[in-house]
Amino acid sequence: MLWKTNIPSVSARRLVGKDVIFNLKDKSGRDEAFRQIVSFADSENMDGHRRYALTERLAQILGIEFDSLCRKRICHLLKPEEVRELAGSGVSVQMHMHHHRSPAMREAFIDNLQTNRAVIEKMTGRGSHHFCYPSGYYNRESVSWLREYGIESATTCDLGLCSPITDPLLVPRLIDSSYISDAGFESWLVGIGALISHIGALVPRATTANRSGQFRREDRGLHKMHDGHHHLVPGTSGRALSHPPIPPNR
Repeated sequence: MLWKTNIPSVSARRLVGKDVIFNLKDKSGRDEAFRQIVSFADSENMDGHRRYALTERLAQILGIEFDSLCRKRICHLLKPEEVRELAGSGVSVQMHMHHHRSPAMREAFIDNLQTNRAVIEKMTGRGSHHFCYPSGYYNRESVSWLREYGIESATTCDLGLCSPITDPLLVPRLIDSSYISDAGFESWLVGIGALISHIGALVPRATTANRSGQFRREDRGLHKMHDGHHHLVPGTSGRALSHPPIPPNR
């Protein structure tokens, strides 16, 4: 919604409770506004209902018709019956933190995994053994707990491609967005993007996210990509390049 509005700037007091002006004229200002709003929601430990109310309040401030936006279901989660239909069509539905947060304590972390796996199995009738880190955040403990729980692979927000030595629980990827051109996306399909990504010309969104610290990582090295499967993880959106590089027209 921050990019959709025609309002150049707004006061954030009604949103985050402090006197700050969000500059929405350019991408850097919108990114900073997004970061502060998400940080505020996290600091308040908001559940889904409160985050929804916060989003509705943001729409009012930005002059956007929230009900109309909701009816279009842009960036919405799938309904259980839709997940069931996709699974029946061959889509692999895999795991996430059930509350989209990574608990710092082992017991809560494992409980989230168990709940998410149970919900997925109820919707699809199948087990799940792969995982996607919420917001790309992971640390040594979370990787260890996933391994202990029997997770076979886990996807990060680290930019890169796979190699034979990639840790299956630290799978990198390219996160697609409207800021990445078709040529930029295709360059990753054939592997060239990995060679020139340090320039930042083809993947500005991913590199900006890394510089801003939005994707918090303990291991800053680039790993590579993965097991050849396409996975749908409830709670995520956008295209993610999660298969080995393939030449075009094959």
